[in-house]
Amino acid sequence: PFPTTTPTITPTITETPTMTPTAHPGAFYEDFESGAVGWEAAGLWHLTTKSSHNANHSMWYADENLEHYDTDGPNSDSLTSPPIRLESGYTTLTFWSREATDGTRYWDTRKVSISNDAGASWNLLSQYYNNDNSW
Repeated sequence: PFPTTTPTITPTITETPTMTPTAHPGAFYEDFESGAVGWEAAGLWHLTTKSSHNANHSMWYADENLEHYDTDGPNSDSLTSPPIRLESGYTTLTFWSREATDGTRYWDTRKVSISNDAGASWNLLSQYYNNDNSW
């Protein structure tokens, strides 16, 4: 007979937050280490190695050479994931982000939206104004 394994989840408390990817049936996980396959990046959004939470790559909203997003005027672009099949029942969205903004409520907002009709319409899940400048 072949050996079998049973996955277990054991929480570990650390002083520094860490992330260990765990694949769950039907789960979607992206670390951008294999590129941004299937992602739609508009405007200043692009794959970079300048800063990342895990390993070497992340998506970044900035001019790669200037290392900021100041275009001498308002700018707004989007980063859209490939379609993700959500299983029925409880679903959780978890992601890492890092912002270096002016922190005002009316400028520099980040929005997370979801579509259940292939992008014909969008529902706002959350909006962020913070300026943590850390992962």
